[in-house]
Amino acid sequence: MLIKPLIVAPVLVLISALASYAPAQGINSQESIDKIVGTPVETKTEKAEDDLGHILTLMDNSEVVLSEVRKRTKLDQLEIVYLQDVGMTSMPEAIQKKQEERKAEILALQQTIEGNAMFYHAIDSRGILLRDILAIEFLNRDRVVIYAAGNNPGS
Repeated sequence: MLIKPLIVAPVLVLISALASYAPAQGINSQESIDKIVGTPVETKTEKAEDDLGHILTLMDNSEVVLSEVRKRTKLDQLEIVYLQDVGMTSMPEAIQKKQEERKAEILALQQTIEGNAMFYHAIDSRGILLRDILAIEFLNRDRVVIYAAGNNPGS
């Protein structure tokens, strides 16, 4: 009876050691990112104040786009718009009020993005934190725009 535990224990240790050694898919190269995201990611920088009404409407629709973010596995076009006048220290008052008003919906959207590898790696590869995502716009079946606070680090 003592022989079984003596055999099983080392086998379990070996299996767990091999499982923890399995390398994860890295996202250090643009090629790896493009494979995960599935489409090149375009970026641009704008001021939220230039299209304030549109951005506020998108923030109001955060809960509506959740199911679409969950379902998406492929896109033809993904664009990230950096809102340079929205940041940790300052932002248009209307954006700040809308963030407070829609806090739960925006947080749910951010968590849903985190759960979708394509969207998550698209923003992560650009150095965008989940907390900086304000809204997502689905323009048509295969074109999406993500609005994020801050400046484009590539510009």
